[in-house]
Amino acid sequence: MAQAVLWPKKTFFYPIGNTSPISLTQDLPPDIPADILLLGCGDPRNILHTLHSDLRCGTSLRRLDITCCDIESAILARNILLYTLLVDARVDNDETWNIFYHFYLDDASIQRLWDQCSRLVKASQSLESWQNSPYSSFIRMCTAHTLQALHNQWALYLNTKSMSEGERARMKKKFRCETEAIAQRKDFVGPCWSAGPFWANFQDVATEHFKSYWYTGMMTSETRSPSLPHLNPTFVYSLMGDTFNVHYATNPIRAFHLAACYPSVTSGSSGTGPPTLESVIRAAKSQFFQWSQAFRDAVTGGTIVLRFFNGDALAFCNALQELRRSGTTLTSVGVSYWIGTRIHFHDEYSLSSSRPAPSCYNVIDTSNLSDHLGDMNILAGTVPLLREDQFSALRTQTLLSTSSGRSLHRSFVERFCGDVSTLSLLLGVAPVSYIARYATHYTPQYSVKSIVPDSSPSEAEGDLIWKRTDLAFSPSDRRHPRLVVDPQELSRYLFGVYLKMFVHEMSMEGTGLPSPEHMGMTSGFFYARPSFVAILKVMKDKVETNWNVTMEQLFDLIAADKKLFTGLNFYQDLCSELHHQGVYSVETLSSYVSIESAHGIFRHWVDSIPPLVCLALKIPRANLDRVPDDIGTPVLQLELRSPAAHFHNSFSFLQLIFGTLSIDGDPKDPSFTITQDPLRWSGVSDLILTLWIPAWILCVSPKTTEVMFSFRSTPSNKFITKLQQNLGFLLIIFKTKLLDDRHVFFSRRNPSFSDTCPTSSTLSLKQAEVPSATYDDRPFFIKASLNPDSVSTLSIRTDVVDTNAREALLKGHGVTATQKTSCQVEFQFDGFCHSVAFPYPIDGAKIKLRIARKSHYIEVCAPISNPKVLDSLSFNYVPVPMLQVPWLWTMHYLSLSPLPVININGNLEWIRQHISLIFSERECRLRDLPAAQRDDSLLAVKDTFFTLIFASAGIDIPREHIVCLMDEDTNLPEIVIFLRHLRLDLTSHTVVVDCFVLPFTKGVDWAWEVLDRKSMLIIKTHSAEIRAWKQMLPAITECCRTWRHTNNCEYLTRGIPASLEISETPLCSCGLGHGASSYFKDSGLDKRLCNYVTAAAISPFFALSFLESMGRSQIRCAAQDCSKTEGLKRCARCRVISYCSAVCQKSDWKRHKAVCKKE
Repeated sequence: MAQAVLWPKKTFFYPIGNTSPISLTQDLPPDIPADILLLGCGDPRNILHTLHSDLRCGTSLRRLDITCCDIESAILARNILLYTLLVDARVDNDETWNIFYHFYLDDASIQRLWDQCSRLVKASQSLESWQNSPYSSFIRMCTAHTLQALHNQWALYLNTKSMSEGERARMKKKFRCETEAIAQRKDFVGPCWSAGPFWANFQDVATEHFKSYWYTGMMTSETRSPSLPHLNPTFVYSLMGDTFNVHYATNPIRAFHLAACYPSVTSGSSGTGPPTLESVIRAAKSQFFQWSQAFRDAVTGGTIVLRFFNGDALAFCNALQELRRSGTTLTSVGVSYWIGTRIHFHDEYSLSSSRPAPSCYNVIDTSNLSDHLGDMNILAGTVPLLREDQFSALRTQTLLSTSSGRSLHRSFVERFCGDVSTLSLLLGVAPVSYIARYATHYTPQYSVKSIVPDSSPSEAEGDLIWKRTDLAFSPSDRRHPRLVVDPQELSRYLFGVYLKMFVHEMSMEGTGLPSPEHMGMTSGFFYARPSFVAILKVMKDKVETNWNVTMEQLFDLIAADKKLFTGLNFYQDLCSELHHQGVYSVETLSSYVSIESAHGIFRHWVDSIPPLVCLALKIPRANLDRVPDDIGTPVLQLELRSPAAHFHNSFSFLQLIFGTLSIDGDPKDPSFTITQDPLRWSGVSDLILTLWIPAWILCVSPKTTEVMFSFRSTPSNKFITKLQQNLGFLLIIFKTKLLDDRHVFFSRRNPSFSDTCPTSSTLSLKQAEVPSATYDDRPFFIKASLNPDSVSTLSIRTDVVDTNAREALLKGHGVTATQKTSCQVEFQFDGFCHSVAFPYPIDGAKIKLRIARKSHYIEVCAPISNPKVLDSLSFNYVPVPMLQVPWLWTMHYLSLSPLPVININGNLEWIRQHISLIFSERECRLRDLPAAQRDDSLLAVKDTFFTLIFASAGIDIPREHIVCLMDEDTNLPEIVIFLRHLRLDLTSHTVVVDCFVLPFTKGVDWAWEVLDRKSMLIIKTHSAEIRAWKQMLPAITECCRTWRHTNNCEYLTRGIPASLEISETPLCSCGLGHGASSYFKDSGLDKRLCNYVTAAAISPFFALSFLESMGRSQIRCAAQDCSKTEGLKRCARCRVISYCSAVCQKSDWKRHKAVCKKE
């Protein structure tokens, strides 16, 4: 665990999701089994929807192994209750729906709930009893602690059956008072983003349902007082006990795809005008029952396994990492900061298991934990768990809006503490949309925020998909490149990350006081020094450098820093955690403390004293009672202070346990045991704090040293005045002397984590050796040159080992380099040819070669491509790497058949508004120019897609079913698109063209004569766009593939695309004709054509608001992070964009010159 420890006395219960479901397998090819980790898993909607919408090859279901982690045991208990109800019922019924979504239940539903809980309580007596239950075939427990927590939860539900009528009535009355109070509030509703493009149209319905739901406790259009007799116990019990704690913004309709029920939008829908609450609830229920049947089918087919872990998400990640390093199921990691039980995995996680559970994953979804834990903590915890293959994907999400007055781009950079490209290289994963400059998912929140920047803050959902970069761009080479970085350059970069991670501690220059600009930033609630250590630990495994020198220079910078006003207070905290995690040991922690130099607390100890010892502090319950209730979630810390010795150290890596502490063993080697109080906050036990602390500090001045348990004082905490009234100016909860043997204890061992002070080892990277007759790339190193804030260049050295090639170099033959793809460079000389692949897109215009003719090596150097300069993937905007099977890197997979077909006879004005959002403000201005002046192939593709949508729907132009892309230079047809349907991509909140594509080749010349007689829309395009479309065809056919590639697939021998030449197809032949016969028969087209077409799905490419301004907003200064609208002057060369000053124009020139063309 690396995040800051927060005071958690008030946490909300989220029994029902607040966003529409996603497909968890949208980034995996359909024939790849999925091992999925869900952190902060929430309710089951994503799992159920995935099973219903998953793309299949043929009729076979994909194998899914899904691990669900949530700190709230009530969420997991409700989910398993639902899963088992669905399987036991075998058919859809209203009772299951009622139990999961309604606050109040009728007699039949409550009895059904009690009966099911009775079965679950009996099955969950022990791991052995669960293994013997019928549910173990598809539901597994990660730990015994998890099963016990779930057993307790189901027992609470069941115990309501034996309550007296009076007890139930009192509980129900108290619950109703809370819910009816919330029903009166209008500010809790929030935008209805689940409706995608129609979010504004659903706002009234969402408000109406919110009021109805909270007043009646049911998903109904009724507003009368509820008459159902029973309170649903699954909404009553949570981490906070038996008190009302359901989050005040819960609105169940937001957990469904509402766009599907918009009147007159989808084929088969009836009615006009705005949606009604009755129709929305009916559609939600229909979706739920469809998902339920898909779940039953998966369980019956034996293709799904669900695993559950109850505990902290980052703790679970750390435990999995330790499991992978050590191979032992008993880890040193506690379940959470507030539960000391060590994570002990089930035997299925052992190396000897006959059916081992996964400990690394090809899909990791983190929900919106970024809003609660911080993106850097999420990356540090999850990146080491990503499977080391090309398919792996990590999804992060935020639901919080940007701070008022901050640009989306600036907020994006701040989330990742600096340059995103550099962070991606050092971690080995990158957000694909950031590199590609587009996303195939529509995010209405960002569009609204970017077009109306002064709009009030609200939820602002945004997803990022992170994928591996070291394999993605050189899949034929199975080795993992090691990034070589100069220690001094790396230390400067890491220091920059350090300052940005703790920017909330930034002081005003020359004052030492907190900076008003930074004190309100949320990083203070996310990050502690262990967070920084966690990032360093991941980078240490990825980077090749002199690590000791790097850390020495980093510590020099930290020690000399004057910007962070509490930086030195946490210096020992940083040293302790670095040593604890095995990342680095400063001199004071590199050896044991001798008995001779120790005194005071160690006076009875024998043998040497370890560098770190475990301190335990017993905090009386009475001191906790002094803390007022409504104080938010301030950050906790332990302080050691000695005015006499002039030191004041703060520590943040705390383990907190309610219970009793007993001293064991001999005073010469003391240890202690903590008996945990299961009642925790509701009990009367003291709070026991433990942490690892440098032993030498305890020897400095033990008689004058004070130990303090306190809140961190942050000026941004709006409750600070209230806290100071109760706790004093320093916010001290409990204070005592270091030598107070009634409250302060020490040991070599930690009672909550492990038997000995833990040290960390790291997994070694196993690099496969791929021989080459001419070149020796072993070991595979890529040198990175860093500026203080970012990577400037990458270079790859290739040793020439072939005798003839060496002689050619010695004779002085010229070497030429050509960029072949966004990441691949080919160099040639005297008939010899070799390619090198970089782990990140490069700027091909600035490639340099270093040729050592006598030393027999060639080094290729190039700067990395900056997405803001608009050239990241200019060679191929939709790359489809190939290894075993093709896979998509920038697009998502989708199954077309479950998607609603848009009613093209309805009101389609919404399509015009929606599709216009694919263009950024820059692209809107370029579209006003003549085509010859645009010189942007991605924009040209977007324009053509814009026309395809309008042709399919009959907007502004006659409706057409056939579109031909024709090369305007040769006047020859290149690609014909047969438009089948226009569908709603519910998960991505957008539209998708369901079609067949026919690339014209020499073998189908006859087809033009057949098609020329048909009504057809001809779009004339320039050769660069035709090339872009040919590169895109493998992606748009792969994304909806329902067939398997054969052993004779052309992609295996010719690459992807198979060809970009005129009259040659870029596609393989594996998918020809699949699913086409009925369409061509019904359309009256020549049936011979179906043997030459491939099914495709064309999705729009949305501009990214965190890279560019969106829409046709007021003309602003074009420089990044400048939004001035006055005193602008146009660029004298292109006359397209404007700047407020010469300074802004100069700062933006690197980006702008790539597209600046003389008027």
